[in-house]
Amino acid sequence: MKKIQITQIIMLLSVGILISGCSLTDKVTDQVKKTSNNSNNSSTVSSVDNVADVFTDENINFTEDVDTTESDAEIVTSDVYGKDLDMAKRYTNSIRTYFSENELEKDVTYQTTATQEAVRSFYKTELAQDWKVSEEATDYIEFSKGSDDNPEYLTVYLTPYKNILEYELVYEPAYTEEQLKELDNETDTTNTNEAE
Repeated sequence: MKKIQITQIIMLLSVGILISGCSLTDKVTDQVKKTSNNSNNSSTVSSVDNVADVFTDENINFTEDVDTTESDAEIVTSDVYGKDLDMAKRYTNSIRTYFSENELEKDVTYQTTATQEAVRSFYKTELAQDWKVSEEATDYIEFSKGSDDNPEYLTVYLTPYKNILEYELVYEPAYTEEQLKELDNETDTTNTNEAE
């Protein structure tokens, strides 16, 4: 019979649990401890069947939906200091909760009672004429426009809380000629240092 190290079993369990989107439960931990205590050598388990018992126990549901929403957010009732982005208007009835601006990006965050899908659809429709979706995932949409070598980016990050949706608009303008020269100089310096 092939022996499997306890650490390998825990790693296998963790991978299986992560794949299914669940967290490690006390039940799984107890079963692993019980299995390891029953073996002749306390650092190994002599049967893979015992590991399978952990996954087939009817008290552990590895397929249940996991709530991915954050805990309650602090609700803001009026706009904080700042300004909205010129290229993307805010979703209806949203309240600005954060604003930051520098030469490399503008960042504005809002709260709304709308759904994540409603806000996502709004920006896809609102920006469709001038922007293209360059990347999309569950919690963000990245839009781009301009030259493929030096595009502008607008990213919408969506964070659902139990009581509200927070969305963040991050605008990154295309680099100026001066910034592109600085980047070229940094690249040249790095390449020279690597060659030495």
